[in-house]
Amino acid sequence: MAASRARVEKRRLQVVQAGERTPHLQMVLSGYAVVQGLQIVQTAACNRLHDVGERLARWLLMAADRVGSNSLAITHDFLAAMLGADRSSVSVAAKILQRKKIIEYRRGALEIRVLRLPLG
Repeated sequence: MAASRARVEKRRLQVVQAGERTPHLQMVLSGYAVVQGLQIVQTAACNRLHDVGERLARWLLMAADRVGSNSLAITHDFLAAMLGADRSSVSVAAKILQRKKIIEYRRGALEIRVLRLPLG
């Protein structure tokens, strides 16, 4: 799914605070809130049902999407904190992804090599 970004000018939000009706902006912000809620629910389900390797892959793809780059300056300790896992589990999962040539990882620098895996 392609994402689009929008920037809202401060003066426009001040108009909203002043009580002016802005149905389009309200619709856009409501849609954003719904998507954020769905993403939170999906993340909670993922954290409950998937192993560390699957959660790591998902988190890396989401992080790369948000920063707009396949290269991330990131440590295993940070990943462990983000995934709610111990560092050794993250290291094992990262080694598996590296062996499969999905990522390349060298001391605090990680590059995602494969963004989509073939189905099946």
